[in-house]
Amino acid sequence: YLSMKDAQQISVKNRINNTEVGVYIVVVMSFLIGALIIYNMSLINFKERKRVYATMLTLGMQETELGWASFAELVVQFVISMLVGGFASRGLGKLRSEMTSTASIYYTRAFSLSTMVMIGFCVGAFMVIGHLLALQQMKKIDIVEELKSKE
Repeated sequence: YLSMKDAQQISVKNRINNTEVGVYIVVVMSFLIGALIIYNMSLINFKERKRVYATMLTLGMQETELGWASFAELVVQFVISMLVGGFASRGLGKLRSEMTSTASIYYTRAFSLSTMVMIGFCVGAFMVIGHLLALQQMKKIDIVEELKSKE
């Protein structure tokens, strides 16, 4: 009986360790996917507005001013999305926990100020990195080619 109990304890510990490794993999992959999504959004935004940027450069705006202007747009989008996401996550998280709660499983409350600060920091860092990488493309704008008539 005691040997079976020890084997069961070892089996449960292995399962818990495997679950923790799985959670770490999911967290790392979500960070990577988040960084790729924000980088792609920055590049798509840049490619859509290439002609506008070339016009601004022609009219005398410096590359640094243009970079700061596009970064200010990203910051406004970031603040709005954090506010909307913060308020929506409270309601959706409560709804999810009410729908999935059972008597045998206890769900801890995952939404807190520290969670929102950590999410904000990660998204902000991804946003800055994506913007800096997109700025490298801005330096390569060929003003003559961009301002040619598209017709």
